[in-house]
Amino acid sequence: MNRKFRLSLILLCLLAVTAAGCQSIAGLDLNTAILQSMKAQTQESRSTVALAVAFEPEAFEGLDKRERQQLELLRDLRLRIDSAKVESGSRSSASGALLVGGKEIGFSLQQDETSAMLRIDGLKRPISLALDEASLLELGSGASLTDIVGGSEATPEQTGALARDLVDRAGAYWIHNLPNASRLNVQPVAQSVYGGGSALWQVDAGWKGMELFDWAHAYVKALLSDSEGLAAMLDGLFEVLQDHPEAGAANEDGEPLSDADKPAFVEEGREALAEMLQEASDSMQEARDAGELEEMFTDGSSLNVKLLLDAGLDIRSLDAALTWAPGAAASEDIPVSSVSLRIQTELWNVNGAVAADKPQADAVSWSPERWSGTAGASRFLRDFDRGSDAYKLLKQELQLGRQSAQFYAYGYDSYISVPSGQTLVPLRSLADSMGASLTYDSGRSKWALQDEARGQTIWLAKGSKTVYSGAAKTQLSFPPTVVDGTLYVPARDIAKLLGATASMTKASYSNIVEIVREVG
Repeated sequence: MNRKFRLSLILLCLLAVTAAGCQSIAGLDLNTAILQSMKAQTQESRSTVALAVAFEPEAFEGLDKRERQQLELLRDLRLRIDSAKVESGSRSSASGALLVGGKEIGFSLQQDETSAMLRIDGLKRPISLALDEASLLELGSGASLTDIVGGSEATPEQTGALARDLVDRAGAYWIHNLPNASRLNVQPVAQSVYGGGSALWQVDAGWKGMELFDWAHAYVKALLSDSEGLAAMLDGLFEVLQDHPEAGAANEDGEPLSDADKPAFVEEGREALAEMLQEASDSMQEARDAGELEEMFTDGSSLNVKLLLDAGLDIRSLDAALTWAPGAAASEDIPVSSVSLRIQTELWNVNGAVAADKPQADAVSWSPERWSGTAGASRFLRDFDRGSDAYKLLKQELQLGRQSAQFYAYGYDSYISVPSGQTLVPLRSLADSMGASLTYDSGRSKWALQDEARGQTIWLAKGSKTVYSGAAKTQLSFPPTVVDGTLYVPARDIAKLLGATASMTKASYSNIVEIVREVG
């Protein structure tokens, strides 16, 4: 089967599992509302996403202080979107903050047809991106769809139109087969909603424990039994890809799709997807029969969703809370007592006139390439103001300024112990780990170790104990030595020049030489 077609099917699967479907209840067709929300072309919204992980004490066993700090960040991690605007498939903006570790890091992002601009509180310059590099604000516009279906020539407007056509002409199969929630209540209301207007319908859906697994299994079986819907979906998918040549879909000969290709496309797709669904259903049934899933889906696990819809069946409010609480046996392998995820979103001006914030050109912005390579992490840290919450998070909790290199007695880039007592380490490998660069100056017959983090260049010559750092001259305890084409230097001496410490740890299988420093 055509690889691009397989990827298109995966896209539709992802669209489907992001919503819990229902039949028409109390006069409200929820499936229609879900499809309609997927096809919204413009909207404004605000959201919060909160993640909380409760760890068992065993989760921290064997971790050092740095690793413990990083794990602790997951106890309370929140993303707040104060304003998100989708003006079109190519114009979007968002602003908000990341709240983690007791710190609040604000950001704003704007995108138009030609560029995107990201600003982060504390970062000395904004980040600019060309749209051929990335499209950060998808926000329902399908801006990254071209990558999924394999095309490369589509504009943001074309990819947005392609996404809407996929949902409109091929999405019904995935949405209308969604089973009802285990607990479902639909009732008329008259409730004011953020952004103006009123909600006329309230939907409450819930699942508990094994109901979550059984709902997913019922969905797979519903898809498998709907052979007519599957064929119609594939037919619609073919027509969408045919109508959008910018997606790059092609037949087995590499030619653009033609009407003659449709029968084989639909039949091969039907066989492949039916086989995939059957395998998934069989595997889920085997797991259910084994009787071990109850430890993964205890009664403490649940998913509860509340929706508010207006008279036009536009979703105006979403409140979804997922809690996973594994049983005691499962906790032995996964040392957490619970994981909670809550998503709250309010939407307004759906398919109305929306004006997204425009990117503001900045002559001193940075591109992401600035932080590529081995020096990228420490440079990223230094590019933040030291007093900012972002800098403190990167420096203290995430330890982005910590650089280390380890060398073993055997294997690639191993250390060497010489009879005079010194331990030598390969300089190029050390330089890479420290975000530095090592080059040879043939005119001076010396090696230049350029250490960007400390703003210095260290000059060394093979066979000479004398090294220079700026105007300072230092004597090494052992001269730089080339062994099998690799330049070696004494570990403790080079560590001191780099503002690092060197130590040797005894292990059961080999001693380990470690050089560590803090920068930023």
